Amino acid sequence: MIKYVFIIFALLAFFGCESKVEKYEYKDVNISLTPSSKKEALLVQRFAQYWHKRLNGDYNSSYDFELPSQRYLVSLKEYKNVLGLYKGSKADLVHISYPHPDIAIVTRKMRIKNKAFTRLDKWLFIDDNWYHKFYQTALPPIGEEEKFQ
Repeated sequence: MIKYVFIIFALLAFFGCESKVEKYEYKDVNISLTPSSKKEALLVQRFAQYWHKRLNGDYNSSYDFELPSQRYLVSLKEYKNVLGLYKGSKADLVHISYPHPDIAIVTRKMRIKNKAFTRLDKWLFIDDNWYHKFYQTALPPIGEEEKFQ
């Protein structure tokens, strides 16, 4: 009997200590896949939070999701100026691929008014968290691949 109580207690302790992933259900962000690991669940959570903030114009908060090195190079004011030009109404996470265990390419569908566009986001796993790679340059990329170099 004591053996069973110990086993039940151990299972409860194990599952009770598991880190919980914050809910990421927003009306303006749709996730069409089930995460296959805790690391991917964290990426999905961060994607949903990031795009919810971006779509609602909360650039002060979405800025914190950008790569720390990019925040060093691009001020919050510059960030807001660039992002203020692009207003979407909905973001759908469609697919995630991993060219490296700590790099994720997220395929997302953006809805702007009545049009839908498929775009790619690059996310990097640094210090146990996923960060969005903010793309900015004076010249447009030659192709989608150039964004990720």
